[in-house]
Amino acid sequence: MALTYRLHRLKLLSDWRYTQTAKRLTQMGYRTAEPDSSMVRESSQLLAKVFDALRSQGMTRADIAAELNLPPKTSTGTCSV
Repeated sequence: MALTYRLHRLKLLSDWRYTQTAKRLTQMGYRTAEPDSSMVRESSQLLAKVFDALRSQGMTRADIAAELNLPPKTSTGTCSV
C-alpha cells in the first residue's frame, strides 16, 4: 500500500490506476499488514533497560509518565511506558 501511495504521489500512477490498485490490495489483505508475514515487530532493547532501571529505583509507570509529561494511559487503555 505504501509503495502504491508513493507511486501515485510521484505521478507514476494515474488517479484511476491508484484507486484500482488500492482496492485490489485491500481485498488481498494488504491494507493493515503484509498477509502471511512472519516478520516480528522490532522493539528497543535500550528503552526496555531504561524502564527496568527506573522501576528498580521504585518508579511506577505513573511516575515515569509524569516525568515525561505524558498521560499515564493511552487511547488503548494501557500505559505507554
